[in-house]
Amino acid sequence: MAAAQGQGQGQSQAMGAQRGSELESMLAKEREDKRRLDEALTARIMDISRLEDELRKERDEKRVLNARLESLANSESRIRDLEANLSNMSLNGGSYANVSAASSAASAAEITQLQKRIAELEALLSSSSSSSSTSGNTLELQSLLDAERRESERLRNELLIARRATDDMLSERGKATADLQSKLAVMEAELSRATATTSESRTKNAQLEAFLRAKDAEVEALNHKATLLAEKDGIIAALNQRLQEQTRMAAADMATLNQRLIQESQAKDALVVRLTSSRPTPTPRNVDPAMWALFYKFDPYHTKKLDAGQLSKLLETGPWPPLSTRSVVLLIRTYDRNGDFVDFDFLVQIWPALHKWKTEFQKHSTTGAKDTFVFGYVPVKSLRAALKDIDITVPSKTIELVCRRAKYPNELVGWDEFVTLAARFRAQLNEFEHIDTDRDKAITILFDQYMDVLNRCLT
Repeated sequence: MAAAQGQGQGQSQAMGAQRGSELESMLAKEREDKRRLDEALTARIMDISRLEDELRKERDEKRVLNARLESLANSESRIRDLEANLSNMSLNGGSYANVSAASSAASAAEITQLQKRIAELEALLSSSSSSSSTSGNTLELQSLLDAERRESERLRNELLIARRATDDMLSERGKATADLQSKLAVMEAELSRATATTSESRTKNAQLEAFLRAKDAEVEALNHKATLLAEKDGIIAALNQRLQEQTRMAAADMATLNQRLIQESQAKDALVVRLTSSRPTPTPRNVDPAMWALFYKFDPYHTKKLDAGQLSKLLETGPWPPLSTRSVVLLIRTYDRNGDFVDFDFLVQIWPALHKWKTEFQKHSTTGAKDTFVFGYVPVKSLRAALKDIDITVPSKTIELVCRRAKYPNELVGWDEFVTLAARFRAQLNEFEHIDTDRDKAITILFDQYMDVLNRCLT
C-alpha cells in the first residue's frame, strides 16, 4: 500500500511537472511567434517608409521635369517671335530698298533733265554769242546756266548721300539678317535638343508613373499585411490571455498537488516509523545473514524487492566507485529480462560477480594520467582480455566498433564504463544462450523475436 502511495505521489508529481513544462513550452512558442510577427511588422513599416521616401523623390523629379517642359515651351514661343521679327525685318528692308531705289531713280532723272537744260542753255549761250545779241541776254543766260549747274551739283550730292544711306541700310540689313539667322540656328539647335530631352522626359515620366503604380500596389499589399498582422496581434493577445488563465489553473493544480504530496509524505513517514519500529523480518534459512541485513537495510517497506534507485544506493556500499543509474539498470537487465525490480536472489548473484569484475578490472587497469581516479582505467587495447577474464568473450571488431562510437578519452575505460560494457555484453550473451538451446553457437529467430532481443539489450 505504501509503495502504491509512493507510486501515486510520483505520478502526480510527474503529471504536474509535465503539464507545467507543456504550458511553459506553449507560452515560449507563442512569445517566439509574437516576436517574429513584431519583427516582420517592423520590417514592413521600414519598407513602407522607404517607399514613401522614394515616392517623394520621384515626385520632386516629376516637378523638375514639368518645369523644364514649361521652359522648353517658352523657348519655342521665343523662337516663333524671332522668326516673325525676322520676316518683318525682311519685308521692311525690301520696301526701304525699293523706296531708296525709286528715290535714286528720280534724282537721276532730275539730273538728266538738268543736264539737258544746261546743254540747251549752253547752246543758247553759244548761239547768242555768235549772233552778237545783247549783253543783257548773255548775262541772263549765264546766270541761268550757273543756277542750273549749282542745282545739278546739289542733286548729285543728294544722290550720293542717298546712295550712301541706301548702302548703309543694306549693310545693316545684311548684318541684322545674319545675326538673326545665327540666333535662329542656335535656337533651332536648342529646340531640337529640348525636343529630344522632352521625349526622354516623357518616356521617363511614363516609366515613373508605372513605377509609382507598382509601388502603390506594393504599399496597398503591405497595408493589407499590416492589417493581417494586427489581427494576428489580437489573436496572440487572446492566446496570451488564455495561457495566463491556463497558467493560473496549473498553479492552482500544482498547489493542490503539493498539498496532496505533503499529506502523502506525512502519511509515508508515519508508515515508515511504524514499520521500522515493528519487529524486523527474520533471516531465512541457508542465507548469509550479512547479505540479508544489507538487502533489508535498503528495503524500507519490506517488500522484498528493490528498484534501481535502492539498488544503486546498496551497491555504493561495495568496495568500488559509485555506478551510474544506466549501469545499474543494465545490471538488472542482465539477470532479469523484464527487470524493473530485483529480489534477494539477484543480489546473491550480482554481488560476487561485481567483486570478480572489480578484481579483473584492477588487474588490467592503469592510472594513465596524474589527475585520474585512483581506482584506475583499463586501456582499450586490454579491454577484450579483461572481459574474457570475467567469462565474456566478444570479437575484437565488436569491441573496436563500440569504443570508436563511445569515443573514450585517451582510449581509457573507467569503472562505470567497464561495468556498462560488461553488463550489456553479458545481457546479449544471455539472450543468445537463451535462444541457442542446442549450444551450437548458431540460432534461427523470427523478425519479431529479433526486435524484442534488440529492445531488451540496447535499452
